[in-house]
Amino acid sequence: MADDLNTVHILQGAYQRALEFINASIGELKKMLSYAERMSLFVSLFEIEKAAREVLDVLGLLNDLSCAEILKEMKQKALTRAGLSEEDFSQKMEERTMARKNKDF
Repeated sequence: MADDLNTVHILQGAYQRALEFINASIGELKKMLSYAERMSLFVSLFEIEKAAREVLDVLGLLNDLSCAEILKEMKQKALTRAGLSEEDFSQKMEERTMARKNKDF
């Protein structure tokens, strides 16, 4: 079903409000000081994730990759877009670390 029935458009419409809530919640989490408020939002976000995973699994759109694998793929795509290799990135990070250590901003 991943390629049938305009699934992307349907999910985009169906999850638009959920995505808006998630984005707003992340912004609120940054501002909130109350532990109870933060925990309430965490629970809400967890429930949204659980429901989204169930729907995506039924539709055959749930990715079987681990979080580490997904992050590795995202990192590689970002490096490709930036025109950098892993070595270039590591070198720039090392240079930045040394500059910070030497307070050479």
